[in-house]
Amino acid sequence: MAYWRPPWRGPWGTTYATNLRMYMQSLSEEQWLKKAKSLKTRPPMPWFTVQQMNSADLRAIHAYIRHLGPGGEPAPAYVPPDKEPPPPFVQFPGPPK
Repeated sequence: MAYWRPPWRGPWGTTYATNLRMYMQSLSEEQWLKKAKSLKTRPPMPWFTVQQMNSADLRAIHAYIRHLGPGGEPAPAYVPPDKEPPPPFVQFPGPPK
């Protein structure tokens, strides 16, 4: 199965959504809680919202994703702002000049 989610491109570069099914397989529940509370990612991921979630909700997310099992393909690597990603991608406008 190929990676199908379009990336997000903006002034920060181009980011791809992490495959959570693969990511969570390597994290214990406690590791996930610690990671979620200190999470900082590139846009458009709302990491600040994840940090504010309560432990019960974070545990439920971990349990659900782990229940699904590993699957899919890893996300492509981050592309710096000076490089053009392969299409298609979602383009965010740059800051006003």
